[in-house]
Amino acid sequence: MPVPSSDDVDMAAWHDPAVRAAWRAHVRRASRLVVGAVVVMLVVGAIWTVLLRQDDAALRDGVETSATVTGGYVGNGMRQFPDTLYVSYEVDGKRFGGTLEGESPKHHPEGSRITVVYDPDSPSEFRTPSNANHPFWVDFPLFMVAMGALVALAVGVWGGVAARRWRGWLLAHGTTDVHLRSSSNLPGDDGNGRFLLRISRGGPAPLDVVTRLSGPRRWTEGSWVRSRSLKRFDGPGRMCRGTRRRLIVFAPDAKLPLEVALPRRSTAAQGWMERFAPRTPR
Repeated sequence: MPVPSSDDVDMAAWHDPAVRAAWRAHVRRASRLVVGAVVVMLVVGAIWTVLLRQDDAALRDGVETSATVTGGYVGNGMRQFPDTLYVSYEVDGKRFGGTLEGESPKHHPEGSRITVVYDPDSPSEFRTPSNANHPFWVDFPLFMVAMGALVALAVGVWGGVAARRWRGWLLAHGTTDVHLRSSSNLPGDDGNGRFLLRISRGGPAPLDVVTRLSGPRRWTEGSWVRSRSLKRFDGPGRMCRGTRRRLIVFAPDAKLPLEVALPRRSTAAQGWMERFAPRTPR
């Protein structure tokens, strides 16, 4: 009977249903993040375009007048708490007033004059020639949603890059049966809970090493994995050697693969990954 080549073994590992299912679940998750982030950014862009057009119309059709600064306060320098002025102005013998966000009382002390542009159809609505005077509940939520979409886009792209990297690792090295044990207090833990798994294998050359969460899920799901789903990583599993310090773990009940890294200063990790290095025939 012919002996299967290493390429046949590697392809068999890649086409294993459990491995492919976990890998595809990761790809779907990354794709959803990218598509969702793009859709949200398009919606935010459309809303912001409408607001800019309204600002242009208000400035073009508005009426300039001189307003009196009646007070104000200095914010904390952040977008959600900007500097604010209280102003008052008169239209056709009737007095109007309100808040002017983004203008500092340091530059416009109480009693000074400032030019405002009001809507002739609704004199209580006003701005300045250089300040659209959007309320807090308009600008800040749009800003936060856009930032969240950018983060989701970065995580999704990062996850897609990781999926491509993992596929190369699987095709190059295949998988090895191992036993996984999770804990938040593993030997070598530096106290912040970053170490996640102990990986071991019985036999003449037992493997026993502590690893930590790595890759795209380190920043997005690290706390969730450590605190809520540790039991899902207990029991028999599979691992694939990647680089000198990184590997992929396929846990029995986890829907997504997990990229983990060997601690740089762990004595237990020295020489551990080399045991999975392909041996060149003599």
